Amino acid sequence: MAKSISGMIVFCLVSLVFQTNAKADSVWELESGQVTYTVTHLLHDSQGTSRAVKGRGHCGKEGCEFLVAAPVKSFESGNANRDTHMLEVVKGALHPIVSVRIDLKGGAVAGDHQLTAKVQFAGQEKTYENLKISLVKEANKIVTKGHWDLDLDDFKIEKPALLGKSIDKRLGLDLTATWIGG
Repeated sequence: MAKSISGMIVFCLVSLVFQTNAKADSVWELESGQVTYTVTHLLHDSQGTSRAVKGRGHCGKEGCEFLVAAPVKSFESGNANRDTHMLEVVKGALHPIVSVRIDLKGGAVAGDHQLTAKVQFAGQEKTYENLKISLVKEANKIVTKGHWDLDLDDFKIEKPALLGKSIDKRLGLDLTATWIGG
């Protein structure tokens, strides 16, 4: 009798540990997303947007890791000449994907968070610390929004010029993503 009671206690404790771990771990798939870049020139700003974004995420006890990627050729600015030149400048034929790996401490909790992002772009990789992101949680969905300023020099990108003036080295990047899972 004592063995069966202690066996039941051990079984209950093991079950509790597995249930706790199952709730702590979650997998997220990108349902929809959009990435927009903004470059600034003395005369005007230009934006290019991609909706061909793919992604996956995993949350555990230590936090969440998300990967978001888009084909470089999928960014459209509304000007075919500008888009073709952008592909040349960022070496899109050699490095056809831009990706962002996000490390979010604290998990997928609604609110504003700081994160670390590792960006692969134009054949280069740069880690950015203390970027901000906003999470809104709805049932089994998370909507993330973030705006980050990247430096074109970090990716060894020669800045295009118009009328003898180069674009600013700052590249604004906006990410909106809806994740499903949990």
